[in-house]
Amino acid sequence: METLALSLLIFLLFFSVLGIFYIICYWKIFTKAGMPGWAIFVPIYNAYIYTKILKRPSWWLVLYFVPNLISLVLSTVINSMPDMIFLLLAVSIILYIAIIVLSIIDTVKLAHVFGQDSGFAVGLIFLGFIFIPILAFGSAEYEKSNSTSGELLD
Repeated sequence: METLALSLLIFLLFFSVLGIFYIICYWKIFTKAGMPGWAIFVPIYNAYIYTKILKRPSWWLVLYFVPNLISLVLSTVINSMPDMIFLLLAVSIILYIAIIVLSIIDTVKLAHVFGQDSGFAVGLIFLGFIFIPILAFGSAEYEKSNSTSGELLD
């Protein structure tokens, strides 16, 4: 039992330190982009600021929440019809794949707004634990043009 408690304590300590490190990294990324670093602590507002950093229009934020809302509504409706559970599962999987694709597109955009190439974007996608600190503490500078874009990739 002591071994389990010690293992749990080490696990919690490791992920707490990791979480604090990522908070510091994103705080630095936000401030490099001229946005308030404290915004990372405010739910939904931090996503709004992130869309501004990516130079996306404000409505882009809705794309992250619509799949979750649709899944929530479907799960409420389908609870009254248990034979339709497969439909809920299929729609939820498709919607969450859409969120993953959108996240990948926005990660590529994040690399580009900091003047990095597509190779760096691939690094952010697959090795984020290495490339996010590089973006935060490296020499990458935010491109300060004020134009917003609804295009997927500019």
